[in-house]
Amino acid sequence: MRCRETILGAMGAIQSLAFLCGSAVAQLFWTTNEDPHFSDKKYLNFPVKPDGEWHEYEVPVATHEQWHRKAIRAIRLDPTTGGARAGDRVEIDWIVGA
Repeated sequence: MRCRETILGAMGAIQSLAFLCGSAVAQLFWTTNEDPHFSDKKYLNFPVKPDGEWHEYEVPVATHEQWHRKAIRAIRLDPTTGGARAGDRVEIDWIVGA
């Protein structure tokens, strides 16, 4: 099933995505100037509707202590939790920092 998503990050990244997935949970990771490596202390899980329709999601990254008032260096989207299956795919149309 192909699902198309728009993710809105409060004080974060705005992304237009289309991905082929079976998971109803995605993850957004980030790095900062203070800690320039992706890690399990800098991410948020967020629910997605893998129904093939466009949806908008607000990922409340600004409330996370490892995002709030930090200089964000990079973001990483994991469209599934627990690893991708053969044939899973993500397409990113655009990403804008806000």
